[in-house]
Amino acid sequence: MALFRLKKNTEEEKKSEQAAVAPRTQKSPAPAKAPKKKASGMEYWRDLESVLLNPRVTEKATIESESGVYVFDIATRATKRDVLDAVEKIYKVVPRKVRVAAIPHKKVRSRSSNRTGVKAGGKKAYVYLKKGDAIEIV
Repeated sequence: MALFRLKKNTEEEKKSEQAAVAPRTQKSPAPAKAPKKKASGMEYWRDLESVLLNPRVTEKATIESESGVYVFDIATRATKRDVLDAVEKIYKVVPRKVRVAAIPHKKVRSRSSNRTGVKAGGKKAYVYLKKGDAIEIV
């Protein structure tokens, strides 16, 4: 009957058990709480200057910039709120509206070597400004 050990405790074993079960007199310090995150998680992984990668200079973007709509390539993890904050901080204008669109990956093929590859996608943002506001893109 190896499963059931019937062993009588000696006086020394009883004392050591009671000492182990006895409550501690000193309190341990409470663990430090982690700081709460803000609604926009951008500040924790990247600063706002790196949200706007570069202005997107295309024919469509140039035509729309005349009516107060500017197009930027943005970081893939950036949100509308992050783009709004970055435009306010960098260009000192308050956008009326921000739209974000994903740029899909595209398959490409080299004619000479017949190799295939993938053109990187990304994200772009359309920033709508109020009448009279403008962004000077250099």
